[in-house]
Amino acid sequence: MGAALVVALIVVPLAEIWTIVQVSHVIGGWPTLALLLVESLLGAWLVRREGRRAWHAFRDALAQHRAPAREVSDAALVLLGGALLLTPGFLTDIVGGPAPDRPNASDRPPGTDPRRGPAVDGRDHRERRWVRTGHDPATWCR
Repeated sequence: MGAALVVALIVVPLAEIWTIVQVSHVIGGWPTLALLLVESLLGAWLVRREGRRAWHAFRDALAQHRAPAREVSDAALVLLGGALLLTPGFLTDIVGGPAPDRPNASDRPPGTDPRRGPAVDGRDHRERRWVRTGHDPATWCR
């Protein structure tokens, strides 16, 4: 925990400053500043778009009485990627850029997600719906 905190608070900002200085030596100060501004604006737009998509997928999962595990993980990735994209710097943008825009399994037809294996009876085997057997959530089953 202590080593991760040192990396997050000391090493990453120093690496970002060094990278910004190196880029400014190559392309100039004003173009570097403009590039940082453009990538931050692009990151804000991307996070807003993907955050809205993750929120709608979460609400749809709840409306279909499914456990929203995948939707929660998508929202966490959007949040993490957004924090990295909005932080000024090139290294954090490289790390955080792919996180919000990853392919979402909810955008694919059932049974076509390569990470989950083949579909059974035209349905993805992990996308079973929760069935209410009473008012207590502990009595719900798949």
